[in-house]
Parts: sequence; structure tokens; C-alpha cells
Amino acid sequence: MPRTPAIVNAALLAAIGLTALFALLLLGAFTLVPKTIENGKAIDKAFLDASEFVEKVSAQDGRMPSDAAFDAWKAGGSYWVKSIELLSHPNMIPSEVSVRFGPMPPNGYALSVWRGEWTEYFVSWRNASTVDSVAGLYASTLGLSLASSLLAVVLWRIRRKLFQAKPHVTRPGTNDA
Repeated sequence: MPRTPAIVNAALLAAIGLTALFALLLLGAFTLVPKTIENGKAIDKAFLDASEFVEKVSAQDGRMPSDAAFDAWKAGGSYWVKSIELLSHPNMIPSEVSVRFGPMPPNGYALSVWRGEWTEYFVSWRNASTVDSVAGLYASTLGLSLASSLLAVVLWRIRRKLFQAKPHVTRPGTNDA
């Protein structure tokens, strides 16, 4: 049987390692994704409450609430409500939010909250947030795991195909047996 080149063995070990890593990630994701979903729902609820407050004040006073009024309102709210920031000027909106949702109109505002690893945003002019959907969270997790498993299978099949044992053939008139 011919010797398998070291690079092919390394590729096979890498494929097995990737599969094991992504299996662990998949297991971890399915234990962490429900908590991420729970936090996302709480953040969306906090955005809704804050947006209702801003809209109410704007309708009554004809302007956005002051920073002091917004801070006083959010002091009585949930953990996520207390963490929300009101972004009422276009220069306060990060470029990635403007790219995703378009520029802030004159009467628009955004809300932001730091969730521990990244910032989530709600924009009034689209009535939308950056909080991931449940389907999106599970789809990305499954997609990564399936892709890495498929890669491992493909590499294993290539290794098997290229380096499978070949039968020993003797030539007529030789003493090979």
C-alpha cells in the first residue's frame, strides 16, 4: 500500500478537528442561543417602551424629550430600559446604522443599547431594530455546522479516493508473485 503524503494526513486531521470544533460550537450555540433570544426579546420590548415615550413627548411638546427627561423616564424601567441611549441628532448615528436603514430624517431618532458584546439599535424612521430574529440565529448556527461537516466529508472522500490501496499486478514472464 502506498504511503499517504503528510499533507493529505494533515488535511484529514484538520477536517476532523474542524468538525469537532464546529460540533462543540453547535452544542454551545444551542445552549446559548435561547438566552440570546430571550435578551433580544427584552431589548425589543425596551425599544418599544422607549419609542412610545419619545413619541408621546414629541406629540405633546412638539419636540424630542430632553436628555434629563429621557434619563428620568428610563430610571424607572427595566435593566434594558435603563441602558438605552436616545440618539436625536444625525451625527450621533453610526455609519453602519445609516447604511443599513438609510439616513435619519429631520424628525427621526434612534435608540441604542450595549448588550455586552455589541450595540443594538432601533431607528424610528423604519420602525426597525438590529436585534437578530430567532430564525436568523438558528439558521446561521446550523449553516456553519453543516458547512464544516460537509468540508470534512469531502476532504475524507478525496483522501480515500486518491490513496486507496491498489491491487498488485504482476507482469507476464516475471517472477513477481
